[in-house]
Amino acid sequence: MNAAAREQAARAYADREAIREALSAYFDALGRGDWVQIADGFTADAVLDYGTPGVRDVESNLRLLRTGVERLTVVSTLLGMQSRVATNGDEGTSQTLAFTAHLAAGEGPQRMRVSFVRYEDAWRREADGR
Repeated sequence: MNAAAREQAARAYADREAIREALSAYFDALGRGDWVQIADGFTADAVLDYGTPGVRDVESNLRLLRTGVERLTVVSTLLGMQSRVATNGDEGTSQTLAFTAHLAAGEGPQRMRVSFVRYEDAWRREADGR
C-alpha cells in the first residue's frame, strides 16, 4: 500500500470512529436528558423518522422524544458491537443496533420496558469540520 492509500485508509478509519463517538454521545446525552447536546448533533436540514407519521423535522421529533423520556426515571442503552459504519469522503452511513431499558415513573407498580432498536443514519461533514 502506498503512502496516499495509507493516508486515505487512516482518514476513513478516523471518520468511522468519529461517527461511532457521535452515536455514543447521542445515547449518553439521551440518558442524561441533555437536549442541547442531542439537538446539536443534527444538521439544520436533518430529516428524522422516529416512528411518528408526518413528523420529520428535528425540533418536532426531539420535542416528542423529550416528552416520552421525561416520564421515565431510568434510561439506559447498550450499543451493539455490530454497528456498521461506512464512509466515502465527507459522507457516511451507519446502522446501529441497541438494547434499551426504561423504567417508567408514576403511581403503581414499577414497570421496566426493554426494546431492541435499529438506527440507520446518514452522516455529512459540514464546512466547519463537524
